[in-house]
Amino acid sequence: MKKSICLLLLFSATLLAEETKEGTFSEEEKPRRKTVQILTAATIITGGGIFLTTEDVREYVKDRWEQLMSPMHGHASNKGAFRFRTNDEEGKQSTHCDKGCHFIGSYFAIRPLAYGFQWMLNDVPPWLGGTGRAEKGVSRRAIILSAILTSMGGFYEEFVDGYEKDEGFSLHDHIANECGVVVGVLKLLGYLDRLDVYWTYESPRFDYQWPLWTYMEGYTFKVQVDLTDIFFGERIPRDSDFDRWVQVTGFLPQINTEPTRLPPF
Repeated sequence: MKKSICLLLLFSATLLAEETKEGTFSEEEKPRRKTVQILTAATIITGGGIFLTTEDVREYVKDRWEQLMSPMHGHASNKGAFRFRTNDEEGKQSTHCDKGCHFIGSYFAIRPLAYGFQWMLNDVPPWLGGTGRAEKGVSRRAIILSAILTSMGGFYEEFVDGYEKDEGFSLHDHIANECGVVVGVLKLLGYLDRLDVYWTYESPRFDYQWPLWTYMEGYTFKVQVDLTDIFFGERIPRDSDFDRWVQVTGFLPQINTEPTRLPPF
């Protein structure tokens, strides 16, 4: 069953890549596009149905999620009754950079998910919730679906943490997740056009034993408010490939000449 889920997800990703690798389909190729959309939707619905109805699959996904998001807490001996993390525990954390990670993760999930939903809604009949081609590239319905899915993902992460003895459901982390969703939605709607959020990462030293993405001290977060048109009459153009990469991912590469731990590959 677990392998079937992985194959379904792989099949879905392959179909998505098949459409995007050659750009947008022409009018003559619309039947092919619809076939790809129907098969992708069927794959996602089937996978979701198996996840919701099969306890073994849910437990497997929950275990994999723990190993990915918090491998230092996800061991069997750390399981316990569901609980909320106290304010005293929140204050004693060695770093609160994880709040920034929660915010950034939700913020940058909104755009790709919204465009993914819009891709599904483009040719779906209106009576099934379809929107047709959106004038600005993405419809409000796709943005709402993206916000709901992102919020659910953030809540699920905290729900899993709630059963870990040394973690617990963190209301602070959940608030950071939801703030990222709100800001991401407002940004996509054009209300925060001047605002950009960036992040960078510095690898830990050689003695760090956990996966690199769990090194909270290595993250740095930056906020930029573009006021160039106010002071100079026009905005600085940002249309290079690097500019688009940074705007979509928010990642600013950091150059460090000191020796750090290299990625394990």
